[in-house]
Amino acid sequence: MSLLPLKLALRSLRRAPAFTSAAVLTLGLGIGAVCTTFTVLNAVLLRPLPYAHSDRLVGMWYALPGFGASKVNQSLGTYFFNQREAKAFDAMAVYDQTAVNLSDASGGPPQRVRAASVSVTLLPTLEVQPMLGRNFSDAEDRPGGPPVVLIGEGLWRRRFGGDRSVIGQTIEVDRAKRTIIGILPQGFRFPSAATELWLPMALDPAATEAGGFGHDAVGRIRAGTSLSAAQAELQQLLTRLPEAYPTLGPGIPTEGILTQGKARALLYPMRDDVVGDFGRVLWIITGTAALVLLVACVNVANLLLARTEGRQREMAVRAALGADRWRVLGHFLTEGSVLAAVGGTLGVVLATVSIGLLVRFGPAELPRLQEVGIDGTSLGIALVATAAVAVLCSSLPALRYSRTQLGAVLSEEGRGGTAGRGRQRARGMLVAAQVALSLVLLAGSGLLVRSVGKLRSVRLGFDPSQVLTLRLALPDATYPHVSDNARFYGQLVERIEQLPGVAAIGVTSKLPLRPDGSDLTPLYVEDQMPAEGALPPVFELVTASAGYFSAAGIPLLAGHTFDRDVSRQSPHEVIVSRAFAEQYWHDGFDHAIGRRVRAVPNGDWATIVGVVESVRDTSIQTPAEPVVYFPTVAVPDSVYPHVRDEMAVVVRARGVPTPLVPAIVQEVKALDPSLPVFEVSEMRDVVAASMARLSFTLLILAVAAGISLLLGAIGLYGVIAYVVSLRTREIGVRIALGAQPGDVSRLVARQGLLLALAGTALGLIAFTIVSRFLRALLYDVSPTDPLTLVAVSVLLLVVAGLSSWIPAHRAAAISPLEALRSD
Repeated sequence: MSLLPLKLALRSLRRAPAFTSAAVLTLGLGIGAVCTTFTVLNAVLLRPLPYAHSDRLVGMWYALPGFGASKVNQSLGTYFFNQREAKAFDAMAVYDQTAVNLSDASGGPPQRVRAASVSVTLLPTLEVQPMLGRNFSDAEDRPGGPPVVLIGEGLWRRRFGGDRSVIGQTIEVDRAKRTIIGILPQGFRFPSAATELWLPMALDPAATEAGGFGHDAVGRIRAGTSLSAAQAELQQLLTRLPEAYPTLGPGIPTEGILTQGKARALLYPMRDDVVGDFGRVLWIITGTAALVLLVACVNVANLLLARTEGRQREMAVRAALGADRWRVLGHFLTEGSVLAAVGGTLGVVLATVSIGLLVRFGPAELPRLQEVGIDGTSLGIALVATAAVAVLCSSLPALRYSRTQLGAVLSEEGRGGTAGRGRQRARGMLVAAQVALSLVLLAGSGLLVRSVGKLRSVRLGFDPSQVLTLRLALPDATYPHVSDNARFYGQLVERIEQLPGVAAIGVTSKLPLRPDGSDLTPLYVEDQMPAEGALPPVFELVTASAGYFSAAGIPLLAGHTFDRDVSRQSPHEVIVSRAFAEQYWHDGFDHAIGRRVRAVPNGDWATIVGVVESVRDTSIQTPAEPVVYFPTVAVPDSVYPHVRDEMAVVVRARGVPTPLVPAIVQEVKALDPSLPVFEVSEMRDVVAASMARLSFTLLILAVAAGISLLLGAIGLYGVIAYVVSLRTREIGVRIALGAQPGDVSRLVARQGLLLALAGTALGLIAFTIVSRFLRALLYDVSPTDPLTLVAVSVLLLVVAGLSSWIPAHRAAAISPLEALRSD
């Protein structure tokens, strides 16, 4: 095959460096955007999970709509009963995500490590083998079984230097010695990528009570069994659960709970459980990248069309000298292919850099983030995009050339007249398309900007400014009793509040906008008891010290807070949130003072002594849920109130809170050198992290909209400048006959504005069609918000006006003499 067409194309492109650079950069941005987003989409959403026969793995859940719970976990009872009776499954397992304090004989500092308590059946269910050592045995996964542990390959290399003799050695997990029996492979990231250590769950198969719905579960469906058939079997087994486990807990009948909760078995493909609702975000971002590529293609096609029209006379001369028309068309196609190939190469480079930055700095909540990387599929998509770009960018100029009457071109150009206006239509249509696509992207980012603005104005119920938070976890081995926990946290509060710069300090089992420490429990209200055998509504129960409310900036609305002197604080007092008080006493939250509640059917009553403002607890986007606060007072043999092992320390500073960290850590070490301090952050960062997904999507859309707006402005400028060049003689004649410069400017600028208006109208129509995909990401903003659409339209028209003004200004400055002389 002759390389002559390629050589000629390269030579032609080298002679126009400005055009070539602009086209390659534009295509590189478009192809890079598509390659990057598809790589993420493929790794997170499309690629199978890294387990054998992963299409048969399912997450196992229940719905209890009668209690307002659309998705709850397995209980001990449902796990063992399903494991014994279900025929549609090859295997199933349960697990709990947790974290532990890790130390070893090397004497290194204690480390907080993400961990999981798992049943012995987990690895067989996932069909995973340890890379060294073995899995747990049945005896080790029983209460009181031998203390063993599995560790991940990353932790093994980082902490033990990859020493294969580590099997059989002991480490301290929460100050208790455990023997390492196996190393799990690097690719094993379950339940999350951060998990580095696995403990036996040690459930008791002989238990007579089903227990609460608190354990995550995964199952492997038998080959040939459908998801719906497996779910139907679990639903049938659920109706038989009370036969094996009459009660969930003391005084809580299983049958009554299942009936009142209208319990339903639910199965989801495990990939859906892993990805969650991030899939919608990824599809939106991928669609955004496709629009950017389309805008880039339109822009380059416009450049090529202008270049082709500028070479009409050259092509006409070639044809007159005997050049074959198909050979000339092939030249155009070769030029487009070269531009696409170079742009595609640049796009892959940009995608590689972008993905590296995303993996390093991307939102931590993005699932499977560590699996994202350029692979063969990514390169294949880049190749397909490059080929599509080559065809699209070459076809329009080639088609334009094939329809040109070359003889008429020679006569037309020789006269230097005003003909050639028909050649403007194609370029005008392309510019209108660019404007329309730009409006879609700008409107999407505009809606997200408004959502973020509304979220930032939401009343959080607490004041995050100047607040520092950190977490501590007390191991049972050294703090076996609730009183030990209470004593430690009480001493820590006394030491920290003496530090310079500390305005207030408190401890709590759960921070707002953080999932750690969540405890949803049925709560009985004395004068509004449920029917016999029924459970009351479920509420978030939190333990908090007296200083927590002032440290977190949660206003007291009625009554009083807990006593700062723990020795005087009654264990039978609680504080409730405004939402809780208003749910039960609609005539005013102050009427809650003096009412009584309890957390177990036959437990002690606790009196409501205060009402505080409701806080946005689970998400800024969802209304504040009712919360009940118990004091940090140790009460033996009671479910509530008590002090948890793991608590958050909340410190309000008199200035910037971060400089207080070293002094606070030092106070912790003074009380117990073995305790690691973890999750240290300012409360403002916690609030920002709660909007990370929306902010991430906004950033992508804003960048895409900015690129498309810039390309659209360049395209419009190019069209108007080209119009001016075609009408130079006409404009000169008009000025010679007395036309004013302002009239000429308006004449030229009007054409640009008409193109922008047409594009804006098309964009508004297109956006009304696609805006519904953004609905789930918006907060208190309609997908067709008039203010946003008007603002975006005005912005586009302003940019169009500026893009048209420069060539219009140049047109007004044309000298009639020079214009006629150039003819």
